[in-house]
Amino acid sequence: MAAFSAAFDHREKWIRRSGAYYGDILRLLGFFVPEGARVLEVGSSTGWLIRNLTHASVRVGVEKDATLVADASGAWPDVSFKSGDFEAAGFDEGGRFDFIVASDVIPFAYDIQKLLGSCMRHLDPASEGRVFVSCYNSYLRPVYLLAEKLGLKSKSRAENWVTVADIEKFADLAGFELVRDGFRCLVPWNLLGLGRLINRWVSPLPIFKYLNLYYYALLRPRADQRAGTRRIDCVTVVVPARNEAGNIQAAVDRLPRLAPRVELVFVEGNSTDDTWETIARVSKGPRPDWMEIKTLKQPGKGKADAMAAAIEGPVTQMVPASALQFHERACFLLDEASAGKLQRSEYYRHVFANKPAWQRV
Repeated sequence: MAAFSAAFDHREKWIRRSGAYYGDILRLLGFFVPEGARVLEVGSSTGWLIRNLTHASVRVGVEKDATLVADASGAWPDVSFKSGDFEAAGFDEGGRFDFIVASDVIPFAYDIQKLLGSCMRHLDPASEGRVFVSCYNSYLRPVYLLAEKLGLKSKSRAENWVTVADIEKFADLAGFELVRDGFRCLVPWNLLGLGRLINRWVSPLPIFKYLNLYYYALLRPRADQRAGTRRIDCVTVVVPARNEAGNIQAAVDRLPRLAPRVELVFVEGNSTDDTWETIARVSKGPRPDWMEIKTLKQPGKGKADAMAAAIEGPVTQMVPASALQFHERACFLLDEASAGKLQRSEYYRHVFANKPAWQRV
């Protein structure tokens, strides 16, 4: 019998101990993944999930840990395992797939948007491709942490405890739309078959919805992405700058190309140093040909004043962002400090909270 690394054996042990949890995900994927599909699993770990999708015609697993890749390749030779950083902008597995699985990957992702963007690149544009993501139920974070301390769950380095709204926003930014989602799995252990029965019949009851252990979402490319068109031709980046003279040039040098055209707007906020003079000098200096730099002085003080003028104030050339009020899909994401001077903040919260999920940006 082949000898495997301690990390491989450790993860396989926890998969067996939490058989009802992983079995529930596998049954869900058995329903979603079409017969004969080409399937890619991101963060394949020991390969347990991808190796059990036996009705797929092509099965590929991508994992950062080269040791786990070597072990999985030796244990399951009928599945192709590759080592690499799926989030990296330049990563390309070399093929295109009908279905991509990212199970329990988001909690450990360094950049969720890059992760989903890479999923989009690896989907076959000619097929009705789907992406399956699952993550820990953020409402149960204290329960997860307690289970780790009691030895009922393997210790992890989960960094992202994302909500349903977070997943929807990241998916939209990456060009996806939601097909189906839900919370599943009340009991992670088999318990001689009782765990599966509870997860099958009790877990779907509305009263237990937010007590389930994981949340899943099935995504597909939006119509504009399937048509091969770009959703965004130009991105405007607004940089409030008060006493930031030493950071203006760095903002120009480090800004990535977010779209074919990028508009960089510096808003000087009554600085006491030479920020305004630095902005004027940098705006006339060298920059990429895809970048346009604009400058303006803020009439008031603070982020809250600037956002109130943009969202609720009159449309004026003094506040260029006020023109966004005419855009049918403009969405402002503000922290409490930035929203401090909005007169209708409670109304905005009420409208957003009562929108159906498919309308939210």
